[in-house]
Amino acid sequence: MKVIIYESSSKGGCYEYAQYLYRAFIKNGDDIKMILPVESILSIDVHGEGAIYKLLLNDQKKIKNKLFSKFSFLFRQFHNPIRFLFYLMREPASVVVWNDFEQITAPFWIPILLFFTRKHFHVIILHDPDRDNYPPSKRYATFCMKLIMGSMDLALYHGYLPDKSYYKNHKTIFKPIVHGLYDVHPIDYVLHEKIVGWKQSSILISVIGNIREEKNYELIIGILQDLPRVNLLIAGAPANGAINIDFIKDQAKTLGVYDRICWDIRFLSDSELAACIQASDIVLLYYKPQFTSQSGILNLLIPYNKQFIYTDAPSGLQRICKQYEIGVSCIADNRNMLIETINKIIDLHQAQVHQEAYESYRQAARWSNIIDVIQNNWQAK
Repeated sequence: MKVIIYESSSKGGCYEYAQYLYRAFIKNGDDIKMILPVESILSIDVHGEGAIYKLLLNDQKKIKNKLFSKFSFLFRQFHNPIRFLFYLMREPASVVVWNDFEQITAPFWIPILLFFTRKHFHVIILHDPDRDNYPPSKRYATFCMKLIMGSMDLALYHGYLPDKSYYKNHKTIFKPIVHGLYDVHPIDYVLHEKIVGWKQSSILISVIGNIREEKNYELIIGILQDLPRVNLLIAGAPANGAINIDFIKDQAKTLGVYDRICWDIRFLSDSELAACIQASDIVLLYYKPQFTSQSGILNLLIPYNKQFIYTDAPSGLQRICKQYEIGVSCIADNRNMLIETINKIIDLHQAQVHQEAYESYRQAARWSNIIDVIQNNWQAK
């Protein structure tokens, strides 16, 4: 099977996912290529030979001028998919995996895809399936998604697909997939000992990974007043410039819980993330109810047999946790219920996970399973 993965980011969860998928295709013996931005640096060992082409514009160039920064972003939205499609025109018929895609410029690049690249089998991965809240308006976002989805042969989603008009075409095949587990990395023992020494005899709950608004920091910080036995670890780098770390810290100071929070606000290596997970008693995946996707953090912590709390609201994360009976659910955006859930885990010593349930999930989350879904639908086309 000839496969080409398109990934226009060189950081974040989608970029990480693309690398693991790329490695899985290599292990499967496929003729695999991956298209990335210039200056991209792989963060995992791909264990084999493939072909990586850095044809897309750099997405990590820092521009201080806000106007130029917005222009640079918009230019990439036009350039990258069009550059990729011109590349596809010269390639033999392949399975094209859109692991990332530029939604707001779809009216400009979708016609090129439809008229010049139909020899390919197009697969889109919907990491974030709710695409309404994209600029400049919900109506335009819906229009763009209808164009994109109408041009795809196969759409993969992480367990939950919201009821949206752009997912109701009869041409595209929709299939659920399990996210895929990330590698187990050696623990950074210096950081691990630092966190363990800081928490001492307290119970440590944690919110780790890229700092995003949907991770509910304000509510989580607010419950510390009612959990005297609990300290909090917040570890990760802001996902974008819109995240105001000072505002979160000021809230903690106002509530008098600032010193009960271990702040590690920076990009963390895989070994440092492993240290944070291992030092934590409970990991919080307590997203706001607007979050409808799967969580990359889930697939980091499962190999460490770590207990976690997740939001009981419609999402890919909720579906997978209920299906495999992993984690502890908690009603969304409910301060009292979150306090009660944490206390219940502590009092009943539920920090120990159900090994059989975790092992069942591990089997379902093999990357080869995703390739099987793609290959079976490509062959049936």
